[in-house]
This record gives sequence, C-alpha cells and structure tokens, in this order.
Amino acid sequence: MNFTNQIYAHLSASMPCMTARKFSGYCGMSEGYFGSITAQGLEMSTNALFHLAEVIEQKNRLDPSAELHRSIEIIATEIARRMNDMPSASYVIRKQVIGALGRAYAKRELEFSAPPVLIG
Repeated sequence: MNFTNQIYAHLSASMPCMTARKFSGYCGMSEGYFGSITAQGLEMSTNALFHLAEVIEQKNRLDPSAELHRSIEIIATEIARRMNDMPSASYVIRKQVIGALGRAYAKRELEFSAPPVLIG
C-alpha cells in the first residue's frame, strides 16, 4: 500500500465522514484527485501533502484529537522523507536546502509571536 492510500485509510478511520472527494478537497485539489492518482498508481504531490496537513491541523485546533495529531505527524514525516530524498547529486546542496528550510521556519515562528504585555 502506498503512502497516499495509507494516509487516506488513517484519516478515514479518524474521521468517519471522510470520502474520496472530501479528501481531495482537503488536499487543495479537485474532487477527482484522489481517484485519479489512485487509478494511475501515483503518489500525491508534496504540495497536496502540505495542504492536507494544514487542513488537518486546523481541524485539530477546533476539535483536538490524538488521532488527528498523529495524522499530522505521519504527513510531516513523509514530507521530511521526500525532502531528504531530493534528487540532488550533491549532499552539500541537499544539506543547504534543508538548513534553509529550518532557518525559514525559525524566522517565521519569530514573526508570529504574541505582542508583549506591559504591566504598569
């Protein structure tokens, strides 16, 4: 079973109302996306994985669930695996790209911090 089918099965178990069309929408794609890639034996795109993780994270914020949190971890692990397996002959370039992602994330986290509270 490929990753796309694994994450669909995991989310279907976590969210009983999950359908192939809804899953496709959560991926930011057309309603037929999941059916199409499944029929062709393809994996979902990394962009679709990012979108799916964002939607699941939002749902988890509204109604926290250990299963949804686990789904996000599974998706994040797959994205990390794909980033690590980037088609680059140079280990140095791959390492620089991953480092740049980490720095961009850290910078983003600093930009979205809460404003300071002054007590006078």
